[in-house]
Amino acid sequence: MVSFSRKEGNKDLKTMNLSLVLPSVRALLAIWLCLCSGACVERIDFEVERTAGQLVVDGGFTNEEGIQRIRLGETVAVVRLPLPVEDAHVRLYEDSGEFEDYVHDPEEPGTYLLHGTKIQGKPGHSYFVEITLANGRVYRSKEEEMQPQQAMLDSIYYDFSLEKEISSAGVVIENTYINAYIDVELSQLDRTTFLRWDVEEVFLLTPTDEPDPFGFVPPPCYVYQYPSAIDLNLYDGSVNDIGRLEGLKVASQVLDWTFQEKHYFTVKQLGMNQEAFDYWDNVRDLLTNVGSIFDTPPAPLSGNVFNVNDSSEEVLGYFGVSSVSEIRFAVLRQDIPLDQVLECTYSQDKYYLDYPARCWDCLSVRNSTYTRPDFF
Repeated sequence: MVSFSRKEGNKDLKTMNLSLVLPSVRALLAIWLCLCSGACVERIDFEVERTAGQLVVDGGFTNEEGIQRIRLGETVAVVRLPLPVEDAHVRLYEDSGEFEDYVHDPEEPGTYLLHGTKIQGKPGHSYFVEITLANGRVYRSKEEEMQPQQAMLDSIYYDFSLEKEISSAGVVIENTYINAYIDVELSQLDRTTFLRWDVEEVFLLTPTDEPDPFGFVPPPCYVYQYPSAIDLNLYDGSVNDIGRLEGLKVASQVLDWTFQEKHYFTVKQLGMNQEAFDYWDNVRDLLTNVGSIFDTPPAPLSGNVFNVNDSSEEVLGYFGVSSVSEIRFAVLRQDIPLDQVLECTYSQDKYYLDYPARCWDCLSVRNSTYTRPDFF
């Protein structure tokens, strides 16, 4: 049974032997995946020679219900972000012979959506993706078998911490953080168990409801982001001998304006194979803490995608096949130890410029949408 609790001061947490878990991933290699936050971007300069025209692939196929995504880009010779590829044909294949086509999302250039009307992910089955570009080049990912979930997300909880930091102006400031932890029960001590934990945040942003003669009430936005200031984690069953992980810290986020209303944390546990694990282990030092090589120019790190007619061509990124389980909790305004003013609440004493721009147009916030998540 999944449980949720709040533990003040982290007094009840057992200290975890970090040697039981491989060094945490500095960030997810998720090219635009999971709707990355625009905050706290740490710039990393890769001292490598740029090659123009390299395909960049990110996405994966899981046993989750609903729409799944793959994102395509193309590198440029200078130190710039990859350009989106909008005119590709993308198709997912299952070992049963069934296939299903992705559809390009006009609202997100370079993003292709799979609606799952024909294929549903099942552990024990294998999948691969085929990408055909407008110039005729054809790419495929290596066929991967979806691994069963061999670990159970047993509980999730959080605490708060006060940390001193140095601002960009060189001034010592104190920030209050919320820290999220999970306990994981490993159902089998299997040397082939490889896990990754991803964290996604979604918070509510209600825009300013300025009185008008028509009684129009602006709709709220739901904003997606990754937490900052904490690495994500990998687990390697081939070198560990433990049946339970306790107090694994998976997220740490400063309490800011995103916590003024309702703020969800969702932890996703992905089961993967050895090759996928090795790839993530290799990229952990290359990426920023918002988890996207579309947020920093990518270093040349090839994954499991290849040119069907030219095996020497280097393709960046990875298309993974994973079984997923998840657990989440919500933080309400009254739960946090700060007295925050609701910035977007209408007041006759305020002028237009007294409000942050997001209060008038919540869609101006990166990764925001009017579509309400099912769990919200």
